[in-house]
Amino acid sequence: MPLCSVVLSHNNVENDRYKFNLDTLFRQQYSNYIVVYVDDASEDETGEAAQKYIDQYAPHPEKFKVVINSVNQGAIANEIMATEKYCPEDSILLIGPDGDDGLVGSHIFQLYNYYFQTQDIWVAWSQQICISQKSKCFDARPIS
Repeated sequence: MPLCSVVLSHNNVENDRYKFNLDTLFRQQYSNYIVVYVDDASEDETGEAAQKYIDQYAPHPEKFKVVINSVNQGAIANEIMATEKYCPEDSILLIGPDGDDGLVGSHIFQLYNYYFQTQDIWVAWSQQICISQKSKCFDARPIS
């Protein structure tokens, strides 16, 4: 089943947070996905920087759609717009990670697909906390 990840990003060029975010998406092993990367009127041109990074480094750049707002719309409006306009109707919807966060591991998309296909789940939420990129991460809350 297709998975659609909506990433909301705003002013994430400083410290290359958008690169960290995108790198974690590039590593996903699940092949049936699309990422809608929404730059909500950043003043630092996060959307343009993200598009260049995707074009240069994404193993499958065709799976990424960058949307750049000229006026700030807010999180909920962007999630609705991205879902209605770019996510396939039959897709599993994954909101996140935020544009300055990332996914831990390379099988998160695959894991979500498995649970939604086999466990009669309608909504799932999870969180991992890492002290730094090099530190050990732990689950703050399990998926379910």
